[in-house]
This record gives sequence, structure tokens and C-alpha cells, in this order.
Amino acid sequence: MTLNELKERVVVSRERGYNSYKVTIYYRNAYYQCHSNNSLAWDRLDDDNYRDNQTNGFYTNKGAYQAFYDECKRKNGLN
Repeated sequence: MTLNELKERVVVSRERGYNSYKVTIYYRNAYYQCHSNNSLAWDRLDDDNYRDNQTNGFYTNKGAYQAFYDECKRKNGLN
């Protein structure tokens, strides 16, 4: 999946409290929600310093969206 496709399918918002994020994904014509504590992926979502793929093993923008997408699928039993 491309970065633009992931941006269309994944919505992440900060919940009240520290290190808590609400993730909504669009998968197979339905919306699913979960809660995540992945603060590294949150930090990388729209950070211009992580747009390319040369980040020494850390998340890129695409990797951050993919991490939230995969986590929400797993928590909803969609794998």
C-alpha cells in the first residue's frame, strides 16, 4: 500500500491522557477502531524529517501509518 492510500484509510487522534491514541481504519468496506500506545509512530506521522526510507531502522511516515493500521487490524481480529 502506498503512503497516500494509508493516509486515506488510517485516522489517528490523540486521546486524553499521556501516550494514548485513538486509531480508526477503513478495511473491507467497514470502519474499525482501537486504542494504541505507540508514541514513536505518532511522532513520525507527519514529521518531515522521516519522509524518506533512510531512517536507520526507525519508522518512516509510511511505516508509522502501516504500524497503526496493522495494530488496529490485529486488535480487531482481522488478520
